[in-house]
Amino acid sequence: MTPVVVSPRADADVDAMLEHLTDVAGPAVASRYSQELDAIVYDYDGNTVVIVRVLDGRRDITRRLVRQ
Repeated sequence: MTPVVVSPRADADVDAMLEHLTDVAGPAVASRYSQELDAIVYDYDGNTVVIVRVLDGRRDITRRLVRQ
C-alpha cells in the first residue's frame, strides 16, 4: 500500500472548509462531506502520495498557495 501523507496545511484547509459548510449548510451536510473525504481511496504504486493543499477551484490558485 502506498503511503499517503497529508500536510498540516491540507488538514487546515479541510477544517476550514468543513467549518464553512457547517455555517452555511448546517452540521449534517458538513458531517456528510467529512465522511466522504475520509472514505477517499488512493491507489498508487511505488511512490508516496503527498497531499499539500485542498483548495477551492474558484480561488486564484498561485504557486504561493501550493508551497509547503
